Amino acid sequence: MPRRFHRKSRFGCTECRKRRVKCDEDGPICGRCLRTRSKCHFPSVQSNSESPPSTYDASQSPSSSPWPAPDISASQPGSFDLLDMMLMHHYSTHTCKHIFTGNQQAQVWQQDIPALASRNVVLLHGILAVTAIHYAWREPARRDVYRSRALHHHSLGLPIFQEMVASASSQTAEVIVAYAILLSLWMYAFPEVAAEQQSLDDILSMVETIRGARTVSKIYRDNIMEGPMSVFLQPPLVGPALGNLEVSSVSRHLQVLKDQVDHDPDKRAVQQLQVFLAPFSSAPRSMNVGGCRDGLSGFYEPVATL
Repeated sequence: MPRRFHRKSRFGCTECRKRRVKCDEDGPICGRCLRTRSKCHFPSVQSNSESPPSTYDASQSPSSSPWPAPDISASQPGSFDLLDMMLMHHYSTHTCKHIFTGNQQAQVWQQDIPALASRNVVLLHGILAVTAIHYAWREPARRDVYRSRALHHHSLGLPIFQEMVASASSQTAEVIVAYAILLSLWMYAFPEVAAEQQSLDDILSMVETIRGARTVSKIYRDNIMEGPMSVFLQPPLVGPALGNLEVSSVSRHLQVLKDQVDHDPDKRAVQQLQVFLAPFSSAPRSMNVGGCRDGLSGFYEPVATL
């Protein structure tokens, strides 16, 4: 059987070449350098080019952020490429419809949030990061490509978001709440789709920032209630009471659904629904539309993702 030779990377970064490992060539920082927080340097394709090579130093990140500091050029509109345009189209046609259910909320994520993102690059990075993870789940064959792009936009958006939370105002409160919801979704989805666990320090840092965003939502609640994000701060509506027959029927359907789904994340989601339903099985209680009661801390509202 003829020997299979390793395909060399022609345009890999200098760090991967020095270590004699394969580079995924996904600039401005490759996946290996992103994980090891090494200085990622891509040589110029044309040796006679006068422009300096693209350099992204992952070790020079702020102490408050577990992710690399954003490249300033990435905050400019021209830095978004065709892949980002494709991801934005996918967001507007698919991803936005799966973030929260309900026509009113779907309209917010499909129309109002993109309009807000057109004036706030941090929100655009959040949208593209979540959409890239969604696409990675839909396209397993190209999972590494979309996983890398999700990390790219996450690493650019998170430091900007942390600075916004630290210096929040009535003008930025709405953007902070919107990005915090997207960040919460990213934290949940990324380990499942990318099959890669984040460090405890990274998780705690993001959770702390999200809690800061929740504080912002309380301080500037009146300002947020004047805009489209108000739909996520409204109290849940009280619906009709559920009897034992209805609860039993729902419980049976959930068990059937759990037996039919194949993916572990879907099974865990159904299990969580069963946990939420359990308190209603003992006696008739009122079902709350837009939130669930856990018996300890009150209602889970959509803003409970913060």
